[in-house]
Amino acid sequence: MPTTKQFNLTHLKIDDSLQGSSLASFGRRTIAFIIDWVIIFACTQYLWLTALVIFALVMMRKKYKTAFLRNSILIRNNIHKLDEHLEKYDVEQSLRSQFKKHLTWYMYLIIYGPIVVSIVIAAGIVLGMLSPTEYGAISEKQVQGAMLFHPFKDVYNVFTFFGGLLSGMLYFSLFTWKWQGQTPGKRLMKIKVVKLNGTPITLWNSFERFSGYSSSASSFLLGFFQYYWDTNHQTTHDKISETIVVQA
Repeated sequence: MPTTKQFNLTHLKIDDSLQGSSLASFGRRTIAFIIDWVIIFACTQYLWLTALVIFALVMMRKKYKTAFLRNSILIRNNIHKLDEHLEKYDVEQSLRSQFKKHLTWYMYLIIYGPIVVSIVIAAGIVLGMLSPTEYGAISEKQVQGAMLFHPFKDVYNVFTFFGGLLSGMLYFSLFTWKWQGQTPGKRLMKIKVVKLNGTPITLWNSFERFSGYSSSASSFLLGFFQYYWDTNHQTTHDKISETIVVQA
């Protein structure tokens, strides 16, 4: 006889360590959500630039990894020596720790700040060169006319829509899974998603939660605003994936 599957309530158990956890505010969750979708939109619109930046970062990491490592070691060694000198003058440990922390960030900013600014400026120049409509090189009517008679306009629009949807699915699913409850937006806002039963978030859990966004968005976004009347501030997609959002 075939084995009969038994009813299992294990996934409905609540992790005791979640008791008393600080729940994320609606404002932080909203800002994190907006940041994530801005990143997705930018990557979708400028896919070529995204690929170029990723390739450049990988190559720079391989080529300049040793130099970056040496700089980091040099900074930390010098700060450590400075800390030893301050210790001789009986400076309090707490004050020295704060000084070391801020000085380290300051030194990294001095060394790597110009590099980051240069990359941003270069990207802005490239985007400006490849967006002539913003500088009057092509009139708005010409652009509209070209798109109006473009034979693949509808196909392009459909491709863009589903491309954005696929990008969102991959973005939220992979980040939430690999970063265990966090996306770049959530990490910036210092919040994270956790399972109610305390188990690690799987790839399927992440995809399930992303799929729940459509349920939260239905009925005039009431699923998102369910945050306000739910005891534990769970939205519809939180309930679908059996998760809550807490402060990281």
